[in-house]
Amino acid sequence: MVTLGDKEKIRKPFRFENMWTRDLNYFWVIKRAWQSTFQGDLMRNFNHKLIATKKNLAKWNQLHFRSIHDQIRLAKAKLQKVELDTLNDFKRELQARKNLNEVLKREEIFWKQKSRIKWLREGDRSTKFFHASTIIRRRRNYISTLKSFEGTWTYGRESIDKLFLEGFKKQFMPARTTFPNGLDGLLDSSISEQQNEALCLILEATEIEEALNQINSDKASGSDGFPDSFYKLHWEIIKTDVVAMVKCFFEQARMPHFLNRVNIVLIPKKENAGAINDYRTIALCNIAYKII
Repeated sequence: MVTLGDKEKIRKPFRFENMWTRDLNYFWVIKRAWQSTFQGDLMRNFNHKLIATKKNLAKWNQLHFRSIHDQIRLAKAKLQKVELDTLNDFKRELQARKNLNEVLKREEIFWKQKSRIKWLREGDRSTKFFHASTIIRRRRNYISTLKSFEGTWTYGRESIDKLFLEGFKKQFMPARTTFPNGLDGLLDSSISEQQNEALCLILEATEIEEALNQINSDKASGSDGFPDSFYKLHWEIIKTDVVAMVKCFFEQARMPHFLNRVNIVLIPKKENAGAINDYRTIALCNIAYKII
């Protein structure tokens, strides 16, 4: 995520956290949300269930799961209290250590997801490494000032936002293109009728699941905040609605805006990027769109 301008507080969008899956009550939150039924077509019904899941998870996280940093602080305090207890209850101490190890594992998953490090798979706890990688990436992407096309420096979030918008509008303005008449029929058909019929067949559920499994793991999520891990982990719960949504698209040949909505992110092309041309844009798509 790219942070623009001065360090003012901005409301954070919803992001699914992989560490939530370590909690025993987590799956019931998902199951209850996905059992909701809504009126409308299959694509809109799928989107409503995602929204319900998002709301339920956000509320559950705030009331029950809480901050991972608070969990660690409470687990350490509980272990220290047990260790200082003169009764020497080894069973309580063992349970306290077990609880602390669990929350530390959650913290490792938390920072690994944010760091987006993919090459480190197994080994000792790597929380400090993931945390440092996240901080370095955030500092690299942080934009405190921007040089305009005229060579002047711009400061402040709103001014930088405006300058980027103006610059990319000029860069990506569609050019007027005209084509001469009589171009139809110049090229022979390269697809036979049999191949065309095969391409137009309605997808099977196994093909849709295979498409999901081909999506690389731990990629940044799209605008809805759900990464591929959510779909893969809860496939048995959400499978029917995902398959119905994909089939509905191919039958109706219609792409609703809530499926192809993307987050536009700025990535620096080089170290110490300062001008508009030093950044490139990438679109973070929703997993549902990638499956289609």
